[in-house]
Amino acid sequence: MPRVRFGVVLLLPHPVADEVDGLRRACGDPALDQIAPHITLAPPVNVGDSDIPQGLAVLRRAAAWGGPLDLRLGPVTTFPTEEHVAYLAVDGGGDDPEGQCQTLEELRAAVFVPPFERDLDHDFVPHVTVSQGLDTERLVNVLAATAGYRDRPVRFDALYLLEQRHGPAGRRWVAVADVALGAPVIVGRGGLPTELTSGELVDPEAAAWLADQRASGAADKSDSGSEAEPDLDPVGSRPLVTVARREGAVVGVGQGWTAGPAADLVELTVGDPNDGTNDHLAAAWWSAAASRRAG
Repeated sequence: MPRVRFGVVLLLPHPVADEVDGLRRACGDPALDQIAPHITLAPPVNVGDSDIPQGLAVLRRAAAWGGPLDLRLGPVTTFPTEEHVAYLAVDGGGDDPEGQCQTLEELRAAVFVPPFERDLDHDFVPHVTVSQGLDTERLVNVLAATAGYRDRPVRFDALYLLEQRHGPAGRRWVAVADVALGAPVIVGRGGLPTELTSGELVDPEAAAWLADQRASGAADKSDSGSEAEPDLDPVGSRPLVTVARREGAVVGVGQGWTAGPAADLVELTVGDPNDGTNDHLAAAWWSAAASRRAG
């Protein structure tokens, strides 16, 4: 059975990610070009192709635990038993640091289940790796050079699924799915409920559904009206994707972008134009766009 190597993380948002990457570069992190700065919740594990839908469902359930997570990064320190790693410590932030730490623990527990669960030889310690593979002398120099790093408040608003891919430049971890932290929109509770979740990426399950719909010509698609291929990710914008699922199966995808106060729902694809999914999908997409502007 084909298998894919996945990990579940909280990716650092920009511009904090750029700041931490600068720190990683200065400290000579060998993984700088392989993975973005992150907090690992479920470490790398091989998942069978047939288990990917289960994994995406785990991601959605975990994200529904609560809203955005406020944490603090720093100082730079090291594991007592693993002196070759320097990392930014992670602690609770916001108005309720202890509560935010508890939420982080619950979030980690919610994703560390099959198919992402595996045997570990260490306890969960939230951290952001700054460098690894350091000898003792280099580690001492790194800790001394970063002693003045001030704690940095960071808000995380999404869970990410990373996939390890192989290319000419070697192995890299690429984000293939994300889910905004917070309860999903549920419509049609009295009949057949439709779950609507938003993020920046078209996840593997939604991508496969879109490919099938376009290949069969069965999809009902509306877009900006232009005959040209719609631009779903113009320069300077942030993608916004909303996926509709019914009984766990994808039934519609809305794609567009936001850029400051501007937003454009560029393309809606639904399987059945007569079941109301189109309207629910559009409403959820615009609600997610409004939440971004408010944040």
